[in-house]
Amino acid sequence: MRSRKTYVILIVVLIIFALLMYLIVARKNIKEEKKASTIIVGDTSVWNYTNKRWINVKRDSTKEKINWELFKLYEDNKYLGEYSVWYDSSKWYYFDSKKDYITPNGKVLAFTSNFDIKIEDYVEKQIDSNDKKYINYVLEENKLSTSAKFTSNYKIEIDYDNDSKKETFYVITNAFPIEFDPDQIFSIVFMEKDNKIYYLYKDIDDNKINNGCKPYFNYFLDLDSDEVDEIILSCGRYSEKGTIDMLYKFIDNEFKIQISNQ
Repeated sequence: MRSRKTYVILIVVLIIFALLMYLIVARKNIKEEKKASTIIVGDTSVWNYTNKRWINVKRDSTKEKINWELFKLYEDNKYLGEYSVWYDSSKWYYFDSKKDYITPNGKVLAFTSNFDIKIEDYVEKQIDSNDKKYINYVLEENKLSTSAKFTSNYKIEIDYDNDSKKETFYVITNAFPIEFDPDQIFSIVFMEKDNKIYYLYKDIDDNKINNGCKPYFNYFLDLDSDEVDEIILSCGRYSEKGTIDMLYKFIDNEFKIQISNQ
């Protein structure tokens, strides 16, 4: 009799535990599905996030629907305040409460959301002798000369995954050379963490007229409140070809593009 009673109690406890876990997971999923945001990257990208999906907004008529909505505005990672947005002829304008507009000149990001989005500050640093082993390893791995010249090379040290330890991100490229004429044009962006290399962007091609794409870090920001930053990496192409914007997230031990403007 006691054994049967113990068995019944155990079953009840397991059912209650299962129900609690279901409610916790369901509540989390519902909370995630309710998250919504719209992000403007310079004059080149508008991304909408809803129901845990990213949408690339390309139609001018859709962009114009958010005219006069309030957005939080950043320039070069610095918060400028809340401004009303206005889209016209492939360009975004920002107006204060007095309807006076400002013209940010740096890397511009604006967003509106129903949850907190954390924007990280960072500083671009020069490559030093300690960085050469990682850069040379990447060059050799991609069959490029370790004596290659660059048109842009720098690093960013940032704790993007909130583990109290800074990771190092590198940009190396010889795109758009003027003073030299390489056989190949390359652009590579990677992260070094615990002596391991993780690629974000890699483009290597024969040197043709005005080909290539010069990458640069745009913004590090936590878009889903998981304490791990997503990364907006942009890449400038020659002349009228415009700029590529890519949103990266670290998933399954690699960086994956969540959305781009292409």
